[in-house]
Amino acid sequence: MPKNLFWYMGIGAVGVYLFATILGGFLFPHYSHISQAISELVGSHAPTRTLLNPIFLLYNLLLVGFTIGLYTKWNNKFTKLGAITLVILCIASILMWWFPMDSRGYPATQNGLVHIILASIESLATIIATFLFGFGLKKKEHLLSKISITAGISLLIIGPIAGFTVTQNSPFMGFVERITIGIFLLWVFIFSIIILKKNENIN
Repeated sequence: MPKNLFWYMGIGAVGVYLFATILGGFLFPHYSHISQAISELVGSHAPTRTLLNPIFLLYNLLLVGFTIGLYTKWNNKFTKLGAITLVILCIASILMWWFPMDSRGYPATQNGLVHIILASIESLATIIATFLFGFGLKKKEHLLSKISITAGISLLIIGPIAGFTVTQNSPFMGFVERITIGIFLLWVFIFSIIILKKNENIN
C-alpha cells in the first residue's frame, strides 16, 4: 500500500464533505446554509437524504483511512488514543444513516433523540482528538502540535456556542455549525498536506 495513500484519503475526505454539503444546498428547496444544520440535508424527510447519505458514507470511510494513517505513523499513546477517538467519531457519524435528524415540521422521534446523542459524541470527539494529537506531538512534531492545540482550543470555544444556537433555534445556527466543522476539516486537510510534503522531502 502506498505510504501516502492515507494522506490523500484525508484530503479526499475534506473534498467529499464540502461537495456533499454544497450539492445538498443546491438540491434542497429553500435550504439555507446560514440558518439550517448540515444534518437537515439528510434529515428524516429531507428530499436529498437518499442521494447524500452514500456520499457522506464515503467521507467517513476516507476519514477512517486517514485515521489509520495517523494511528500507524507515530508510536505514541496520545496520538494512538487520538486516532481511536477519531474512529469513534466516524462510527457515530455512520450510525446517523439509521438515526437521522428529525426534519422540520415533523414530530420528534426516538431516532431523532439518538441523532442528537451521536452528534454530541462527534463534537466531543473532535475536541478530544485534536488535543490528544497536540499533546502527543509536542516533542517530535512542533508545527502539527501547535496546529492541533489551536484547533482544540478553537473547538472548545465555538462548540458550546454552536450548541447554544441549536437549542435556541437561532437563524445563525447553520453558520456557527459550519465554523466548528470547518475547523475540524481544516485540521484534517493541513495535517494531510504537511505530512505529504515531509514525505516528498524525505524521498
